[in-house]
Amino acid sequence: MKNTIFALFAVCFITLACVDKKAEEKKKEAAELEQKIEAVDKEVNQDVDSLEKEAKEIEEELKELDNL
Repeated sequence: MKNTIFALFAVCFITLACVDKKAEEKKKEAAELEQKIEAVDKEVNQDVDSLEKEAKEIEEELKELDNL
């Protein structure tokens, strides 16, 4: 009886350890994915800022041409 209970506890413990490892791997993958998303978001924001700056410069140049 004691051996059976011990065996059941051992199986439960091993199962929980495996599930915990998988959960840690998923968390790690999620963190890496989040970092990649943040990097892409930062790059997109920089591109948008650059395009807005260029658009303003073009508008200013068009205004100057209209004034001539």
